[in-house]
Amino acid sequence: MVTESSKRGGPFVFVENLSKKFGAEWALARASFTVERGQLALLTGNNGSGKTTLLRCLSTALVPDFGHATVQGIDIVAGREAVRGLVAHLNQPPGFYGGLSAHENLILANAVLNLGRKDDDIDSVLRRVGLGSKQNTPLDSFSSGMKQRFALARLSLLQRDLILLDEPETHLDAAGLRLLQELIGEWKARGAAIVCATHADDRFHGLGDLEVVLVGGRPTHAGAAA
Repeated sequence: MVTESSKRGGPFVFVENLSKKFGAEWALARASFTVERGQLALLTGNNGSGKTTLLRCLSTALVPDFGHATVQGIDIVAGREAVRGLVAHLNQPPGFYGGLSAHENLILANAVLNLGRKDDDIDSVLRRVGLGSKQNTPLDSFSSGMKQRFALARLSLLQRDLILLDEPETHLDAAGLRLLQELIGEWKARGAAIVCATHADDRFHGLGDLEVVLVGGRPTHAGAAA
Protein backbone atom coordinates (compact mmCIF):
# COMPACT_ATOMS: atom_id res chain seq x y z
CA MET A 1 0.00 0.00 0.00
CA VAL A 2 1.40 3.39 -1.04
CA THR A 3 0.61 6.16 1.43
CA GLU A 4 -0.22 9.79 0.85
CA SER A 5 3.18 10.78 2.30
CA SER A 6 4.95 9.08 -0.61
CA LYS A 7 2.84 11.00 -3.11
CA ARG A 8 3.97 14.22 -1.43
CA GLY A 9 7.60 13.16 -1.51
CA GLY A 10 7.78 12.20 2.16
CA PRO A 11 10.78 10.63 3.92
CA PHE A 12 12.17 7.39 2.53
CA VAL A 13 11.79 5.64 5.91
CA PHE A 14 9.00 6.87 8.17
CA VAL A 15 8.51 5.35 11.64
CA GLU A 16 5.76 6.56 13.96
CA ASN A 17 5.08 5.14 17.43
CA LEU A 18 6.27 1.71 16.30
CA SER A 19 5.75 -0.81 19.11
CA LYS A 20 6.11 -4.57 19.57
CA LYS A 21 5.04 -6.75 22.50
CA PHE A 22 6.25 -10.23 23.42
CA GLY A 23 3.87 -11.68 25.98
CA ALA A 24 3.17 -8.98 28.54
CA GLU A 25 6.41 -7.08 27.85
CA TRP A 26 6.86 -4.27 25.36
CA ALA A 27 10.18 -4.98 23.60
CA LEU A 28 9.74 -1.76 21.61
CA ALA A 29 7.51 1.15 22.59
CA ARG A 30 6.59 4.18 20.48
CA ALA A 31 9.72 4.55 18.38
CA SER A 32 9.48 7.46 15.94
CA PHE A 33 12.03 8.79 13.44
CA THR A 34 12.62 9.34 9.73
CA VAL A 35 15.53 8.47 7.45
CA GLU A 36 16.17 9.97 4.04
CA ARG A 37 18.06 8.42 1.14
CA GLY A 38 21.81 8.74 1.66
CA GLN A 39 21.49 8.88 5.45
CA LEU A 40 22.74 6.58 8.21
CA ALA A 41 20.56 6.26 11.31
CA LEU A 42 22.28 4.75 14.35
CA LEU A 43 20.20 2.75 16.84
CA THR A 44 22.09 2.65 20.13
CA GLY A 45 21.39 1.08 23.49
CA ASN A 46 22.23 -1.90 25.69
CA ASN A 47 21.29 -5.50 24.98
CA GLY A 48 17.53 -5.91 25.22
CA SER A 49 16.84 -2.25 24.49
CA GLY A 50 14.76 -3.00 21.38
CA LYS A 51 17.28 -2.37 18.60
CA THR A 52 16.97 -5.79 16.96
CA THR A 53 13.20 -5.81 17.38
CA LEU A 54 12.97 -2.48 15.56
CA LEU A 55 15.13 -3.75 12.69
CA ARG A 56 13.07 -6.94 12.42
CA CYS A 57 9.87 -4.89 12.20
CA LEU A 58 11.33 -2.75 9.42
CA SER A 59 12.46 -5.89 7.57
CA THR A 60 8.87 -7.27 7.87
CA ALA A 61 10.12 -10.31 9.83
CA LEU A 62 7.96 -9.08 12.75
CA VAL A 63 4.54 -7.45 12.65
CA PRO A 64 4.27 -4.45 15.01
CA ASP A 65 1.45 -4.38 17.56
CA PHE A 66 1.03 -0.63 17.49
CA GLY A 67 2.11 2.31 15.36
CA HIS A 68 3.21 2.09 11.77
CA ALA A 69 6.13 2.52 9.40
CA THR A 70 6.64 2.98 5.68
CA VAL A 71 9.54 2.44 3.30
CA GLN A 72 9.36 4.56 0.16
CA GLY A 73 5.76 5.26 1.13
CA ILE A 74 4.84 1.57 1.35
CA ASP A 75 3.36 0.34 4.62
CA ILE A 76 5.53 -2.41 6.14
CA VAL A 77 2.46 -4.51 7.03
CA ALA A 78 -0.01 -3.94 4.20
CA GLY A 79 2.76 -3.88 1.59
CA ARG A 80 5.20 -6.32 3.17
CA GLU A 81 6.08 -8.16 -0.08
CA ALA A 82 6.93 -4.91 -1.85
CA VAL A 83 8.96 -3.72 1.15
CA ARG A 84 10.97 -6.96 1.17
CA GLY A 85 12.11 -6.14 -2.35
CA LEU A 86 13.59 -2.86 -1.08
CA VAL A 87 15.35 -4.17 2.03
CA ALA A 88 18.65 -5.93 2.73
CA HIS A 89 19.07 -7.11 6.33
CA LEU A 90 22.30 -8.21 8.01
CA ASN A 91 21.35 -10.33 11.03
CA GLN A 92 23.53 -11.68 13.82
CA PRO A 93 24.71 -14.27 13.16
CA PRO A 94 24.45 -13.88 9.37
CA GLY A 95 22.91 -16.85 7.57
CA PHE A 96 24.56 -18.79 4.75
CA TYR A 97 25.03 -22.30 3.38
CA GLY A 98 28.20 -23.46 5.09
CA GLY A 99 28.92 -26.34 2.73
CA LEU A 100 28.96 -24.03 -0.28
CA SER A 101 31.76 -21.68 -1.24
CA ALA A 102 31.46 -17.91 -1.01
CA HIS A 103 31.04 -17.74 -4.78
CA GLU A 104 28.41 -20.50 -4.81
CA ASN A 105 26.45 -18.81 -2.02
CA LEU A 106 26.26 -15.60 -4.03
CA ILE A 107 25.35 -17.43 -7.23
CA LEU A 108 22.50 -19.06 -5.32
CA ALA A 109 21.33 -15.72 -3.88
CA ASN A 110 21.51 -14.19 -7.36
CA ALA A 111 19.31 -16.96 -8.79
CA VAL A 112 16.78 -17.25 -5.94
CA LEU A 113 16.27 -13.49 -5.65
CA ASN A 114 16.39 -12.97 -9.42
CA LEU A 115 18.96 -10.19 -9.06
CA GLY A 116 20.28 -10.45 -12.61
CA ARG A 117 23.90 -9.98 -11.57
CA LYS A 118 26.75 -11.33 -13.70
CA ASP A 119 29.63 -13.54 -12.54
CA ASP A 120 31.91 -10.50 -12.81
CA ASP A 121 29.65 -8.67 -10.34
CA ILE A 122 29.95 -11.56 -7.88
CA ASP A 123 33.72 -11.68 -8.26
CA SER A 124 33.90 -7.92 -7.80
CA VAL A 125 31.99 -7.78 -4.48
CA LEU A 126 34.08 -10.65 -3.08
CA ARG A 127 37.30 -8.87 -4.04
CA ARG A 128 35.95 -5.64 -2.53
CA VAL A 129 35.66 -7.26 0.90
CA GLY A 130 39.04 -9.00 0.65
CA LEU A 131 37.72 -12.49 -0.13
CA GLY A 132 38.78 -12.75 -3.77
CA SER A 133 41.35 -15.46 -3.02
CA LYS A 134 38.83 -17.35 -0.85
CA GLN A 135 35.85 -17.30 -3.16
CA ASN A 136 35.99 -21.05 -3.83
CA THR A 137 36.43 -21.97 -0.16
CA PRO A 138 33.44 -23.40 1.78
CA LEU A 139 32.09 -20.90 4.25
CA ASP A 140 32.20 -23.47 7.06
CA SER A 141 35.98 -23.07 7.04
CA PHE A 142 35.84 -19.26 7.30
CA SER A 143 36.72 -17.45 10.53
CA SER A 144 33.98 -15.36 12.18
CA GLY A 145 35.54 -12.20 10.75
CA MET A 146 35.61 -13.66 7.24
CA LYS A 147 31.96 -14.70 7.54
CA GLN A 148 31.10 -11.13 8.48
CA ARG A 149 33.02 -9.86 5.44
CA PHE A 150 31.05 -12.31 3.31
CA ALA A 151 27.80 -10.94 4.74
CA LEU A 152 28.92 -7.45 3.68
CA ALA A 153 29.67 -8.74 0.18
CA ARG A 154 26.15 -10.15 -0.05
CA LEU A 155 24.67 -6.81 0.99
CA SER A 156 26.67 -5.09 -1.74
CA LEU A 157 25.46 -7.60 -4.33
CA LEU A 158 21.81 -7.02 -3.39
CA GLN A 159 22.04 -3.24 -4.02
CA ARG A 160 18.86 -2.61 -2.03
CA ASP A 161 17.53 0.86 -1.19
CA LEU A 162 17.20 0.22 2.57
CA ILE A 163 20.04 -1.53 4.40
CA LEU A 164 19.43 -2.80 7.93
CA LEU A 165 22.56 -3.62 9.93
CA ASP A 166 22.45 -5.47 13.25
CA GLU A 167 25.79 -4.88 14.99
CA PRO A 168 27.77 -5.15 11.72
CA GLU A 169 31.06 -4.50 13.57
CA THR A 170 30.81 -7.91 15.28
CA HIS A 171 33.95 -10.08 14.77
CA LEU A 172 35.65 -7.48 12.55
CA ASP A 173 39.27 -6.55 13.19
CA ALA A 174 40.65 -3.05 12.61
CA ALA A 175 40.97 -3.61 8.84
CA GLY A 176 37.46 -5.06 8.75
CA LEU A 177 36.07 -2.02 10.56
CA ARG A 178 37.72 0.30 8.04
CA LEU A 179 36.15 -1.77 5.26
CA LEU A 180 32.72 -1.51 6.90
CA GLN A 181 33.07 2.26 7.22
CA GLU A 182 34.09 2.53 3.56
CA LEU A 183 31.16 0.41 2.41
CA ILE A 184 28.69 2.46 4.45
CA GLY A 185 30.10 5.57 2.77
CA GLU A 186 29.67 3.94 -0.66
CA TRP A 187 26.11 2.82 0.09
CA LYS A 188 25.21 6.31 1.28
CA ALA A 189 26.77 7.82 -1.84
CA ARG A 190 24.55 5.71 -4.12
CA GLY A 191 21.48 6.88 -2.21
CA ALA A 192 20.71 3.96 0.10
CA ALA A 193 19.12 4.63 3.47
CA ILE A 194 20.84 2.73 6.29
CA VAL A 195 19.59 1.87 9.78
CA CYS A 196 22.33 0.40 11.97
CA ALA A 197 21.96 -1.11 15.45
CA THR A 198 25.22 -0.87 17.38
CA HIS A 199 26.79 -0.77 20.83
CA ALA A 200 29.74 1.21 19.48
CA ASP A 201 28.48 4.35 17.77
CA ASP A 202 31.99 5.84 18.02
CA ARG A 203 33.04 3.43 15.26
CA PHE A 204 30.72 5.30 12.90
CA HIS A 205 31.97 8.77 13.81
CA GLY A 206 31.41 11.16 10.94
CA LEU A 207 29.12 8.73 9.10
CA GLY A 208 25.97 8.84 11.22
CA ASP A 209 23.36 11.45 10.34
CA LEU A 210 20.95 10.75 13.18
CA GLU A 211 20.83 8.67 16.35
CA VAL A 212 17.97 6.93 18.12
CA VAL A 213 18.83 5.95 21.70
CA LEU A 214 16.72 3.11 23.12
CA VAL A 215 16.43 2.24 26.82
CA GLY A 216 14.19 -0.66 27.83
CA GLY A 217 12.49 -0.58 24.45
CA ARG A 218 11.69 3.12 24.65
CA PRO A 219 13.41 5.90 22.71
CA THR A 220 15.02 8.48 24.97
CA HIS A 221 16.55 10.52 22.16
CA ALA A 222 15.99 10.81 18.42
CA GLY A 223 17.94 13.48 16.62
CA ALA A 224 21.17 14.44 14.92
CA ALA A 225 24.10 12.11 15.59
CA ALA A 226 26.84 13.54 17.80
